[in-house]
Amino acid sequence: MRCILCDNEMAVKNYEGTDIDVCENCGSVWLDKGELGKIINTKEVRFSLAQMEEAIKLSAVEHQARTALLKDIKSFKRDINIEELDNDQILRIFKKRWSIDRKLSCPKCTGMLEESDYSGVGVIIDKCPVGCGFWLDKGELDKVQIMMEYYNKAVASMKESEKSKLGLFDVISNIVKEIIPF
Repeated sequence: MRCILCDNEMAVKNYEGTDIDVCENCGSVWLDKGELGKIINTKEVRFSLAQMEEAIKLSAVEHQARTALLKDIKSFKRDINIEELDNDQILRIFKKRWSIDRKLSCPKCTGMLEESDYSGVGVIIDKCPVGCGFWLDKGELDKVQIMMEYYNKAVASMKESEKSKLGLFDVISNIVKEIIPF
């Protein structure tokens, strides 16, 4: 398979027991359907404290940027209730407002990939609209894995009634506050 960013041939590498396509030139990764979930559920790769801190800080910064962005979107799209939008809808409005759009084609079906906040963890990745898989830029696979592991640990430690009251970012933020001073 060829990289959709730099057109180099991608290499098949084993990561967490899963064969994935990696571009050795730009560091992008293609994950076929089901591979990202399998990787997240496998805990072979261990991340250093510095890697975890960096991923969490970046996610927190991106969350703050999205919060600020919501205020600007509210002034741009006065006819909608911003609280009813999910992250993907906010991304589409953002792109329309600032004319920012990166067009990438799925390497499997050639459909246009869509940006998505993976499971609401603050990591924006590209997904195939028909479900062929995910395109991740350099570093995003580790970031998704770190954030999902933190989220899964937090959810496991919460009481069932608290799960419905806290959003994903709130859960992660509570853990982060104990680990990293901002």
